[in-house]
Amino acid sequence: MAPQLLLDTHVLVRWLVEPKRLSRDKIRALRSAIRRGEPLGLSAITLIESALLFGEGSTRLRVPLPELFAALDSSAGFHVVPIDVEIAAEVAVLEAMPCGILRTESSWQPPAFTACGW
Repeated sequence: MAPQLLLDTHVLVRWLVEPKRLSRDKIRALRSAIRRGEPLGLSAITLIESALLFGEGSTRLRVPLPELFAALDSSAGFHVVPIDVEIAAEVAVLEAMPCGILRTESSWQPPAFTACGW
């Protein structure tokens, strides 16, 4: 089953570490997707962004980064979506990217699910 939601870095981290910081609507949508057996999508860049934001020496995350990655690695509930050349080219011409990446693979376009809206 293909993911129907694409989580940005902040939603992903909050979902795994501090779900109370998410809105009721986001929690409801995430739980609903899980009940339907849908994997939660996350962009490949989210892994890199997490490593940069919460890596060695960071105190921004309440759990060690290896634990966060272990939760992603061991869970069949997540699907990492690669970034393709077409998407990279689109990003290159954007003046600003509000709320993170809104699409990954050009052929795969679920609704973006970001910390600032969806």
